Amino acid sequence: MTTSTHPSPGRASSVALVLVLLAFAGVVIAKESGQIDGVMAKRGVGALLGLMMVVTGNFLPKLIFPLTRSARVGAAERLCGWILVLTGLTLVVAFAVLPDEGVAFQGALIGLAGFAGVGLTLIGSGWSAPRAGIAGPAELAGASPVAYRSAKARVSAIFILHAVAWALAMFVADAIWDDPAAIWMVIGFTIANSLLALVLRKHWWPVG
Repeated sequence: MTTSTHPSPGRASSVALVLVLLAFAGVVIAKESGQIDGVMAKRGVGALLGLMMVVTGNFLPKLIFPLTRSARVGAAERLCGWILVLTGLTLVVAFAVLPDEGVAFQGALIGLAGFAGVGLTLIGSGWSAPRAGIAGPAELAGASPVAYRSAKARVSAIFILHAVAWALAMFVADAIWDDPAAIWMVIGFTIANSLLALVLRKHWWPVG
């Protein structure tokens, strides 16, 4: 996984993400039609969440940000990419081989541990939204087309990873509190997603 200024990795990753989303739909349809049971559906969903981490972890550091990102932050983001890829691959294996009892809970803990590693890495690098992305319209005016497209792709990737993290947290909540936790987790995700949108709108969102 190397840093590249060529936009094609983003396009390839977009195709991969679409295929993963179609696979999610396939798992849901198979579960609702009775072709697979609940445990197998959880295995499928967990493995697909891992694949989403692999795809986003692989292409996110390749999106160039020459305007404000320091070399230290860039190196930290590349390390985070590796953490996401390795965690995602581990998730795929875990949801394939772990015993049925507690498979969702144990697999989700692995995924959340990976996200915790990403967070600690970014904090240790002094990462912040204004320094890691395009901070405002004035900077955007001098941005190259590739950098501008990268800004849009990074925003999408952040939303994807946020959704994956919440899905893993829902696995944990379901294992501990069962169905009553589901509605609260959905409410929590809705609120958190809205707050994330506000933060990205302020610091990263490409305008125009």
